[in-house]
Amino acid sequence: MDNNQFSGQIGEGWKMLRSLDVLDMSKNYLTGVIPSWLGDYFSLHMLFISDNMLEGEIPISLFNMYYLGALDLSANKLSGAIPPRINSKFNVALNLQDNDLTGTIPDTLLENVKCLISGVTNSLVMFHSSSTLKTFKKILQLSACVGFFYYGLHHSQNEHSGKIPEELGDLLELHALNLSRNGFSGALPQSFSRLENMESHDLSFNSLQGRIPSQLTEMRSLAVFNVSFNNLSGVIPQGRQFNTFDESSYIGNPHLCGKPTGRSCGNNVSEEPEDGVEDAVFMESFRMSFVVGYVIIVLVILASLSCDSPWRRAWFSVVDAFKPHDEKFVILNYID
Repeated sequence: MDNNQFSGQIGEGWKMLRSLDVLDMSKNYLTGVIPSWLGDYFSLHMLFISDNMLEGEIPISLFNMYYLGALDLSANKLSGAIPPRINSKFNVALNLQDNDLTGTIPDTLLENVKCLISGVTNSLVMFHSSSTLKTFKKILQLSACVGFFYYGLHHSQNEHSGKIPEELGDLLELHALNLSRNGFSGALPQSFSRLENMESHDLSFNSLQGRIPSQLTEMRSLAVFNVSFNNLSGVIPQGRQFNTFDESSYIGNPHLCGKPTGRSCGNNVSEEPEDGVEDAVFMESFRMSFVVGYVIIVLVILASLSCDSPWRRAWFSVVDAFKPHDEKFVILNYID
């Protein structure tokens, strides 16, 4: 029944179809809430009611269907939290994107899910506990859904905050990462340089700080790179794929400089020193200070000796004290 113009609520007449195995009512104009009795179908294996105007919370009964293999509730107006667990005999393909769901993605939910698409416009909070890395790795594994030809993490327009975990650099099969329009802060992880398969990298509209690590130029497959509208600073690295990115990848970062922006880096104070450079600068400053101090001391001594002063008289008294005693005798003998 998908892709028609059916409207109204899902009626109770469906209860008579006790042997229903697959039900597809997606891409219609259905309204109201999802009836909890849909979860009473013992043999229902696939339920697709995406792209409608359904609202309210997800009935827990849908997550308790014993033979459930695929559940698509995307592109509706569903709200509230995601039920904590799926109690199906099978691993379930689950699509919840484009709703108004809130709260967290429960770790217990991921134990029985083989494919998960969640939250392009949701407010799902991924960074919520010490299981962050475990959750991200599991989400990556679940992103290889039917119709998807590469692994990707798309969690834009949410309420994520804090630092981006360095451990994301361990997800070596990642091809696309979109964490835009969130509240991430801190530095760009250098570990991203290990993502050699990464093709699209969007971190725009966050609060990221510091410089763009030069190690990111090692991402050989990168075709899209967007860090616009953050608080990044310093020199934009160049080389390999980074030579292909124009100013649009960096706008909204007034402290970035380099070729793509047209801003000179000659007096850029925001650039952070490389490893070892800071120590070298310190030693050079120390040497210069020592030389300048030595020259000043010598000049002060010479100035004191050039005029009639207690310093001058004291100096020559010391010099006279160290002259040989027979000097006067030799001079007088010479005169005689």
